[in-house]
Amino acid sequence: MSRTGPARANLTAQLQEKLRQDREQIEALTSSELKQLAESLSRSSRAALDAMESDTRERLARMRREMDEIATRQRRWPLWTALSSAVIALSIFALLWMATSWARSDLRTALRERYEARQLLDDLREQTRGMTLQTSSAGRTYVVGPEGSEGNVCNGMPCIGLPED
Repeated sequence: MSRTGPARANLTAQLQEKLRQDREQIEALTSSELKQLAESLSRSSRAALDAMESDTRERLARMRREMDEIATRQRRWPLWTALSSAVIALSIFALLWMATSWARSDLRTALRERYEARQLLDDLREQTRGMTLQTSSAGRTYVVGPEGSEGNVCNGMPCIGLPED
């Protein structure tokens, strides 16, 4: 038999058919494996994306809470400042009131003492009938009678006659 004849053509056709079937089988397996790989990668990427979204949501929620706390503190700050300022202002007013009250009571006391001293002086003038003590430039003290009084000697001592009221 010759190897160039129909047997060879049949063998070539069988080999080509076998190669075609093997190629189709390889392509089918490769396609199937690629689809599985694609699905696996899709699931993995979806899981990773879901995890990132969840993490992002948690971080955003935490940041919102922190921002709310900061905003709350900032709202409290003016309140504490105003309260502190009010306490300081009221303390200053109270101290000023106490100081003026003390000064007024001191002034009242001084005015009362002055009034009493003036009353005492008026009483003394009335009791002494206008007589005063006067010191000379030489340092001697003299009793000066009221205006219109006369100088006399009584029992050997100088005396002053007081005017009649």
